[in-house]
Amino acid sequence: MTALAATVGGLADQMFGEPALRWHPVARYGSVMQHIERHVYADRRVNGIAFTAIGAGLGIGTGLVLRRAIGPALASVAATCMSAAGKMLEDEAVTMAGLLTAGDLPAARQRVISLVGRNTDHLDEHQIGRAVIESVAENCVDAVTSSVFWAAIGGAPAVLAHRAVNTLDAMVGHRDERYEHFGWRAPASTTS
Repeated sequence: MTALAATVGGLADQMFGEPALRWHPVARYGSVMQHIERHVYADRRVNGIAFTAIGAGLGIGTGLVLRRAIGPALASVAATCMSAAGKMLEDEAVTMAGLLTAGDLPAARQRVISLVGRNTDHLDEHQIGRAVIESVAENCVDAVTSSVFWAAIGGAPAVLAHRAVNTLDAMVGHRDERYEHFGWRAPASTTS
């Protein structure tokens, strides 16, 4: 039943896409975690571990509350739909292809910023195309395949925990001066 609910949630994402940014659950979660970071941040591993535990706990807790409120199957559908981003990735890739086909390099450089975490000012059309393909591929794993997988094996709590730790990695899992130690334990992080 959980696998079916996860599949339905993934299909619902393809049908409905993302809610407006101000109402998007992942964006709201990110805002909450930014607030928490301001209170627990110190460039120490123990603080980063506490931050990660709080963030993962919020994901799991939200999944448990959702499951209790609307039942396991509907909670898995809703959590998967909220966590997956397949339609958004598809729409973004199509938009980028249109900009590159039209030869609008300035607009493509500006738009690709939403997909990559690097300076795009000097990218040519081939580099932009490559960046889009790499970003969509990586995010398909993070935001679509993994979301459906975790929902299928653990329902709403598992998929929301996955989305939570994946979001934390994007927020603090960087090898830079601020997050060298604090972001060390963001679960998907490669900063170990």
